[in-house]
Amino acid sequence: MKILIIDDNIAIQEIIGEILTEEGHEVKKVGAYSTALDVIETFQPDALILDSQIGEHDGIKLLDELDPASEIKAVVITKNRDLSVNNPFVTRVIQKPFKSSEILDAVRTIDEILENRLFKEKKFKFKLFSKSSEPEKAVEEKDDLNLKFGRSYVVFEEVPSMIYKVASSLVKSCDLMVVTTGKVKAVSDRFEGYDVKVVGISAKQRLGYMEMTKLGTLTNIMSEFVKEKNKPTIIFDDLEQMISINGLNSVLMMIHQVITSDTVTVAVSIDKGTLTEKDKELFLNDMEEYVY
Repeated sequence: MKILIIDDNIAIQEIIGEILTEEGHEVKKVGAYSTALDVIETFQPDALILDSQIGEHDGIKLLDELDPASEIKAVVITKNRDLSVNNPFVTRVIQKPFKSSEILDAVRTIDEILENRLFKEKKFKFKLFSKSSEPEKAVEEKDDLNLKFGRSYVVFEEVPSMIYKVASSLVKSCDLMVVTTGKVKAVSDRFEGYDVKVVGISAKQRLGYMEMTKLGTLTNIMSEFVKEKNKPTIIFDDLEQMISINGLNSVLMMIHQVITSDTVTVAVSIDKGTLTEKDKELFLNDMEEYVY
C-alpha cells in the first residue's frame, strides 16, 4: 500500500516511516502543508498519516480539498485530547504519544477496507462479463476507427465527444491514460472493466487534481507511464483550457516531448474554432488529423 506521512516533525516522520516500511508499505514523507497537495498529486497514495497540526496550519483542513469521489483514507495523529473529527476520509484518530501497534492497527484497518473494495469490484466485473448474462458492456463496441498504435492524432471538435470514441477503440488493445479537465470518477466509470489511468487537471489548486500550470510534472507522469507500459496511449480530452492558461507553444512542447517515437500514441481533442490556421499547422507537425 502507498502511504504518505504528512507531519512537520522530522523525528515523527522517521519513526512512522520505519514502522510502515518494515511492514512492506511504500512510504513517502512531506513536512510542509504548502507542498502536501503536490506530493499527493504525484505520489497518489492509498492512505495518509496526517498530523492534526502542521506548523501553523490545521492539518485536517487539508482533507476538505479532497475530491468527494476520492477513495483515499486518512489516519489523524494529534496531541489534542479534545479533538473531534467528523470527516468521511478519516478512519482513525491516534493520540500522541503513540505506540507502533496503534499505527499498524490503523493501517491494517485501511488495508482491509481497500481489500474489501477490490473484492467487490472484482465481483462486479465478474458479473459484468459473465457468459450467463448479457449486461451492457463497459466500453461500447465501436466500428473499426482505423486507428494505428504508434501514430498520434488530433481531433478537431467543439466538445470532447469523438475523442472518447477514439479512446474506447484504443483501450481494447493498448495501455490507456486519460488526462481530463472533467471529473476523474466520471471518466473512470466510462472504462469500467479496463485498467485505465486517469489524471485530473484543474485550473486551480484542488486535492486529487493537478494544476494545469504544472506542465513539467505532467510530462514526468506521462514519461513514466510510457516507460512502464507495452503499448502506452495518452488521451487529452480537452486542451483548450490548458492552452488558455499556459499558451499554445508550451502545451505543444509538452506533447512533443512525449511523442518521441513509434512506441506511444497521443490523441488530443480541441475546438478548432479557437485556433488560427497557423495554430492548426503546429498541431499537424506532430499529429495527424483524425477525420470521422
